Amino acid sequence: MQDKLAKLLSHKDADGHNVVMASSTAGLGSVFVAIADRHLKTGGKLALVLPKTLLSGVAWEKTRKLLAQKYVVETIIVSHDPERWNFSDNTDLSEVLLVARKISNGGNSGDRVTCVNLWKNPQTVFSSLMTAKQIVEEEAPDIETDQGASYLAIGETDMGEAVSLPWRDLKNKLWILPCAFAQHDLVRTAYYLQQGIFYDPTSQKRPQIPLTALSSLGELGPDRRDIHDGFTEIKHKTRYPAVWNHRFDECITMAQRPNRFLKPREKPIQGRSMRHLADLWPKAGKILISERIGLNHCKVIAVRVSEKVLANVWWPLSLAEESVQYEKALVIWFNSILGIINSLATRCETHGPWIDFKKPNLEAMPVLDVRALSNSQLKILSDVFDEVAGEPLSPFPLMENDPVRAKIDAAVSQALGLPDLKVYRMLLAQEPVVCGKPMY
Repeated sequence: MQDKLAKLLSHKDADGHNVVMASSTAGLGSVFVAIADRHLKTGGKLALVLPKTLLSGVAWEKTRKLLAQKYVVETIIVSHDPERWNFSDNTDLSEVLLVARKISNGGNSGDRVTCVNLWKNPQTVFSSLMTAKQIVEEEAPDIETDQGASYLAIGETDMGEAVSLPWRDLKNKLWILPCAFAQHDLVRTAYYLQQGIFYDPTSQKRPQIPLTALSSLGELGPDRRDIHDGFTEIKHKTRYPAVWNHRFDECITMAQRPNRFLKPREKPIQGRSMRHLADLWPKAGKILISERIGLNHCKVIAVRVSEKVLANVWWPLSLAEESVQYEKALVIWFNSILGIINSLATRCETHGPWIDFKKPNLEAMPVLDVRALSNSQLKILSDVFDEVAGEPLSPFPLMENDPVRAKIDAAVSQALGLPDLKVYRMLLAQEPVVCGKPMY
């Protein structure tokens, strides 16, 4: 049935554009949005409850493009309530509630989107109506130009926060950033960070951080399906080392060694095309970036391996300009508090703390441009890697008082001329998606 649906959705018009802006990979929700669009008049509104991966998922890109072209998204609501990440009754997966108004002329520069980060997901009609009333009546502060957030509350119960930004600034990007965190301080930190600016609400200074798209530094390796199409796992040594799985009780340091070996397939898997060795192995790398993790257990987002490897739940990164200092500095960046905040602002969230990092999103993600650093800056970062790479890091919920992470952040602060970053570790450690505890 999915194959037939994919064929229907593949039809193109005379200009080569898809007739239906939807993806069968995303599921029927994407198709129903496209159908609803055909039956909605200009000025009418879509009110949707969809998987939260709508905000950043690759499979949902066509739906985001459809809404960006024909609509103004007025409201995005997500739940940061660890007791209820969803709005629907028939799922416990993370969801988003979205309201969009159909337009005919591309909209105007004054169109804004209100982004609501619920701390407590309303359980009754009364609490839902009271929360909705506040969202509609209060003008949420702008992420860039204002401070604070609109606080939503019912009596003494904190229900969440709301911020806003111009629709034109969001519509052609991933939509998750303003809804990535429950706390507005972290939302603003991520917003400015992706522009290469360090945000400190208590200071007028805005230090610049040299960032670049990850794809400009090197190439990410193949995904797990391609690995399995070209190799089989084996325990004795071969010339093809690998890092297999991401066990949170074992992967506790930034320095790793291969734990498996691979052998090339002789025959393809039934129903699949066999990937050739020459297409896969050249994309092996010494830097591995997590593909999927549980934030409540994870200790490292990226590691450096003693030799080039492929992996099944990591993205290998092979730098275009091979440099040991570049590799060490980049792994330090990914595991610093700023690197973690920056990465989480591009995540695909499936069920609360269980998240994915999709290849196209990672490739476009701004990261520290190690090529732009001076020799002294590189030395600071590579030296701290040498000092702590073999020391175990605490799980993310305990990052506030982790001495190893404090050394990492201190080195980043020293190299980039930033203030003490401890307060950011405190803020992220208490995020519900990280610690599993509610904000209310």
